[in-house]
Amino acid sequence: MLDPNIDLDAFDDWQKAQEEGVEVPIYKPGTQDVLFAIRVAGPDSERFEAAEQRAIEERVAAQGPLSRTEEVEAGARFLARISIAWTLKDRSGKPVKFTEEAATKLFREYKMIRKAVDGVAGNRNRFTPRSSTASVEPSATS
Repeated sequence: MLDPNIDLDAFDDWQKAQEEGVEVPIYKPGTQDVLFAIRVAGPDSERFEAAEQRAIEERVAAQGPLSRTEEVEAGARFLARISIAWTLKDRSGKPVKFTEEAATKLFREYKMIRKAVDGVAGNRNRFTPRSSTASVEPSATS
């Protein structure tokens, strides 16, 4: 067991941030207007790990290389599985219920949205809580 006097709280905070996810703003093309946001779990989260496992199982079950269309579909399903929620509304302003199926369809049909979420999902730095006072000090044994 590790010495309880060692302060590893930052790792607890990091894991919590991974599980809670971050908001990915989806902008109206050509503007800085946010249309909606998608909350996505981090690459070290349980949700991400489960999505990776399901993707592996699906590839094994496919028993062969996937076509381009199948690859896009698999990628859309993966992103939907690591997504947590969204603020998407329909044209009348009513919230659109978040489901894995609805998210898969969105990611399949809109490459720009898929790429925006994918770019955040794989970037650990987006999920790392930062302290403005953090510093690295050499240890006594360095």
